Amino acid sequence: MDVADAEEYTQALGQVVAGGWRQIALGERLGVPAALGLTTRDWVDQRLGGYVRLSIPERREAVAELVNDEGMTQRQAADVLGVDEKTVRRDRAADAAPNAQNLASNGARDKVSAADAAEKLEQRIAQLDDDLVARVREGTLAIDEAELVQTQNEQQVDKWATRIRAGLDVLGRMAGYPIPRGISSRLTDPESEQLIAVLHALEPFKEGVAA
Repeated sequence: MDVADAEEYTQALGQVVAGGWRQIALGERLGVPAALGLTTRDWVDQRLGGYVRLSIPERREAVAELVNDEGMTQRQAADVLGVDEKTVRRDRAADAAPNAQNLASNGARDKVSAADAAEKLEQRIAQLDDDLVARVREGTLAIDEAELVQTQNEQQVDKWATRIRAGLDVLGRMAGYPIPRGISSRLTDPESEQLIAVLHALEPFKEGVAA
């Protein structure tokens, strides 16, 4: 037999032997030792040729599976694995430690994420008009809705500013002069009076408005 074949056989046999505790656990669940009038340990020692010693990582994995997944007590897990109950307790404590650290780490990350989210929310609120800020803080308007309202308001203001700018340009050029007859004929008397008042008011700003 060459080295490669020997290594392959060894690894395959190791997997079978290392997984023997699962068969012992199955026998325990089925009540095989009790049916033979034996304890689990006596059944393994006397009828199965004894326990196979596991490495520490393998044993801890087995303990976790038997207790957490299979629902066995620590004593039952100890009997299946051929170790004392103290060993099972130590293995469970060793397994719980990194889990606790992970939970603490996750909790810290969650706190940081929550703080970041709160800071970003405050930055968004700070960009709103005062009346929208009040409604967001009161809870009557969501931040997304408030931002949409503000955007719509700003767009409307931009439109009005454009129209006013255009109107001022025209009216500024007319300031100080009588209303052209063609325009006057299309206006009602109250509208003509209003336009005259506006043109009179704009006369001091004529150069700036019409520039």
